[in-house]
Amino acid sequence: TAADTLTAAQNVTAKTDKGNVELQKAVTAQAGSIEGIALNGSVTADGSLSSGLDTHLKAVDAGTTDDPLLGNVTVNSSITSGRNTKLESVQGNISVAGSVAAQGTVEAGTTNGNIDFTATDGTVSGTSVQATVTGKGDITSKEALQATSGDVSLTTNDGTITTANVITAAQNVIANTDKGDIKVQKAVTAENGSIDIETKAGAITATDTLKAAQNVTAQTDNGDVNISGAVEGTNGNVNISTKAGNVVANSTVTAGDDANLKAQNNLTVNKAVTAGQNANLTTEQGNLEVNGSVTAQQGNANLQAGGEGAIHTQGNVVAGNDVNATTNNGNLTVDGSVTAQQGNANLQAGGEGAIHTQGNVVAGNDVNATTNNGNLTVNGSVTAQQGNANLQAGGE
Repeated sequence: TAADTLTAAQNVTAKTDKGNVELQKAVTAQAGSIEGIALNGSVTADGSLSSGLDTHLKAVDAGTTDDPLLGNVTVNSSITSGRNTKLESVQGNISVAGSVAAQGTVEAGTTNGNIDFTATDGTVSGTSVQATVTGKGDITSKEALQATSGDVSLTTNDGTITTANVITAAQNVIANTDKGDIKVQKAVTAENGSIDIETKAGAITATDTLKAAQNVTAQTDNGDVNISGAVEGTNGNVNISTKAGNVVANSTVTAGDDANLKAQNNLTVNKAVTAGQNANLTTEQGNLEVNGSVTAQQGNANLQAGGEGAIHTQGNVVAGNDVNATTNNGNLTVDGSVTAQQGNANLQAGGEGAIHTQGNVVAGNDVNATTNNGNLTVNGSVTAQQGNANLQAGGE
């Protein structure tokens, strides 16, 4: 236990094989490193830590007692490192209630336990910022996370990830869990890279802006995806999908290349989707509801509903080339306009599905509207500027 201020020209080391390390006042290693290591205990820093080189805090729960605090690393003040900051736990939690500023990397890692950055007015900053749970545990950040030249990476094998403050990375932002929900509550920016938000079993909720220079991915294998903040992959693709659940996009989606939105069940788009190349909106078994516009500037706009799913477009659908709207066995209702500027407008309802167009349909080449066994009703105008208008209802 160090109750008084500690200052050293070089290194400060506090280490025990059995017991706790408690740093109750400020610790300074002017031109060296700070180490606080408990090989069978906990590490607590109540005072600020300042090192000219590295700061390393490590706690191990060796399993010798039932003490719930064993293995915990708790920082109740700020950490400033001239080089790297590493917070390490074996079978314990890591909690940081102050800002962390490193000229090098910031790493927080535990085998089984939670990682929490709790200071709402704090910032965790380094060339890269990494929080990793290799086993079971949640990651929560109420602090801003900033990677000045690399990535911000939050990964857990079995747990939720919640970010309640802004995240900025010079390169990539990664939030991955094999089992758990991911909640992004503040803006995320990948200045020169991509944003990758993925869970294999859990829901994804993003309520603020997701902006990347390259790709933006929000993907779950089993759960719903709800997007309420603007999404932008400036020079790349935007991929929003679930393999077992629904997708709802309540804000704009903008991709420099392709915009890919896919749901196993229902897909609802309430704002504009804009792609520099192709816009692909797909359901495997559910309905596709397009209340905002869809624009594929230099490519195709592809809308497809599988299973018994229907397609309903209320916003305008525009493509530089083709517009393809297809159902497997559901109705296709076009209340907004459809424009295929240099290509074909292809509307097809499979199975027993009907087609009803209220909006105007315009194609640079052909307009093709066909049903297998359903009715075809055209109330809006149809214009095939350089081609043919082919309208055919099943059985006719």
